[in-house]
Amino acid sequence: LKLQFLYLIDPGAHPGCVLFERKVHTHNPRLVAFAKSEFAAAPPAMSTFQEQQLLKKVKRKVMKQEGANGVRSLSRCFRVADDDGDSHLDEAEFRACLTTFGLALDDADIAALMKMFDVDGDGRIGVQEFLAGFRVGLGPKRKAFVQRVFAKFDQNGDGRLSLEEIRKGYRSDRHPDVLLGKKSEEDILTAFFTSFDNETNPDGVVSKQEFEQYYCGISAGVADDDDFVRLLRLTWRLDDGHIELDPDPIHPSLEKKEVRVDTLIARQNGEKILTKLITLCKNRVPSSFHGLNRQFRRHELPGSNGFIAGSDLVAVLKELKLHYQLPDPEQQLLQVVFDTREDGNFDFWACVNAVVGDLPPRRLMAIERTWRRFPRDAQGRVSVEYLQNNFVPQMLPQVAKGECSSGEAMSAFLDAWDVRYFPDGKVALRDFEVYYLVESAAVALDSHFETMIKVSWKVWGDEAKSILSHLFSG
Repeated sequence: LKLQFLYLIDPGAHPGCVLFERKVHTHNPRLVAFAKSEFAAAPPAMSTFQEQQLLKKVKRKVMKQEGANGVRSLSRCFRVADDDGDSHLDEAEFRACLTTFGLALDDADIAALMKMFDVDGDGRIGVQEFLAGFRVGLGPKRKAFVQRVFAKFDQNGDGRLSLEEIRKGYRSDRHPDVLLGKKSEEDILTAFFTSFDNETNPDGVVSKQEFEQYYCGISAGVADDDDFVRLLRLTWRLDDGHIELDPDPIHPSLEKKEVRVDTLIARQNGEKILTKLITLCKNRVPSSFHGLNRQFRRHELPGSNGFIAGSDLVAVLKELKLHYQLPDPEQQLLQVVFDTREDGNFDFWACVNAVVGDLPPRRLMAIERTWRRFPRDAQGRVSVEYLQNNFVPQMLPQVAKGECSSGEAMSAFLDAWDVRYFPDGKVALRDFEVYYLVESAAVALDSHFETMIKVSWKVWGDEAKSILSHLFSG
């Protein structure tokens, strides 16, 4: 088998491989299996589909046991069961936690879960990895505003907030139920602080996954997107504009009903245009979804966290050469659907969320952990130059499959992160995640995606070398 790998390890230490014109000829069974699998095809004991079915089964049991915030309750049990405080559980601790929570699983399911989330192969599962696997989705608009809340307080861009930051930032006195006299401020505070305290988060920090999971639980009890966004804008002071409260959302006025019908029709028609936009991005936009996101970024309103002026939507579509495929009526409808603050601006975070979908939680965690290893500025951003100088393309799936050379892969990477698309020369975590959503499509298994991430960045150092050494060892 001829593999398009640069030889990153000492050839003398691995006589089974012969370096020849930057290609490796080998009969090493591990490396052959790794390449033939396309980072995916060699199935583990449980396939991805079976893993997802098991997770759904466990999630149903968790929700049945504790309701919408069951994952937060399960998190609390894990914190208690983690006797040595290292955020990992061995099988005995894991079983004890499930028993305490009242979650009955048979030995086969427990063994499968242990194998699924034992990312280091040391017989223990990471608490964060396990909980991330239960993250349920938020709609594009809701997710965009949850992301804005997190970004507002995550000043160093490491994907974590301190409990103190959260407590200081939360405004229970502006909660819609308090303003409408339905609940007391103390009731709201108690419910919120119970979800984020020293027991659930003994290390004093809340991860992005935990924050989103909390609001997934809240979202389950809020039927209307606008009501959910209103809740976030009020309790976290996302802006100082006037926000109208509906005193009786269950029995809305005739005018309110008409607005909701118009909004529903716009959203239904908007979904058809989004489907069209997804196809256009894949077939016509350089770097696909990443290309769409970075073009929006060029027009972002300063300090807005994901908004462009409504008039700039036309400019973005022209720059991407999509304006012929999306005629004026469709462009206007997109503007209506993604005017999420009803101020005439276009919410491109919500639009990109709707177009690109979600990465699996375990992959998101791998991306965020890599990001935290990068040097960041005071706003939590990484320089484009740093990314360009620290990327290692040799183990990308398309290179491993021989579809392109490592030089061609590097060229594509440099084009994706061309400084011309980032006028300030800086990249945010969100940009990094959108880029990897495209790369993720070529890798079927989460474990192989994690491997790809680690061996593609110099920041993983010895751990990446250990992975490569294992692949090349006989």
